[in-house]
Amino acid sequence: MTAVENLTMQLPNDQQAEQAVLGAIIENNHIFADILTLLTPSCFYQRCHQHIYEAMIELAENNLPIDEVIIGDRLKLLGKLEETGGYAFLAEVAESAPSFGNIIFYAKIIKEHAVIRDLIKFGNELSNKSQNPKYKISELLNEAEKKIVDLSQFGVQDELLPLKDALTHGFKRLEEMADR
Repeated sequence: MTAVENLTMQLPNDQQAEQAVLGAIIENNHIFADILTLLTPSCFYQRCHQHIYEAMIELAENNLPIDEVIIGDRLKLLGKLEETGGYAFLAEVAESAPSFGNIIFYAKIIKEHAVIRDLIKFGNELSNKSQNPKYKISELLNEAEKKIVDLSQFGVQDELLPLKDALTHGFKRLEEMADR
């Protein structure tokens, strides 16, 4: 096993939180709107969970109900049903739905792990670029600062900012960086 493979296996994730969120959406479609403001498919570490969440988004966009059978049918159409574990896994996910009161907390856990994975990935990329003499220090520092600002804007926060406020804050930070 290479060092890269070993690192990949150790990236932060919480499979139980991922299943809890997916299961809660299946059990109560009304909470999906709240979850959509926090998570994208790439926030999920498990590939099968990414596929399930993508199918949920497609179903919601088409105003279709979200349950394990309909998700399974959608995944089957996309050729991803077996990769996700089939209808049996979808039923298991639905049955694992915890109390709905904790779902936002679980979604924030998922988001936090996704941001940390992004930081780790970026740190590795920056480390590799730093060892390459073709990159100037100013380019590396600008790239690092931009990435940190991006991740802090869309990372885990105690209170979510409205998109307008987040964009305004982000543009102000970019202007400050440009002035420097």
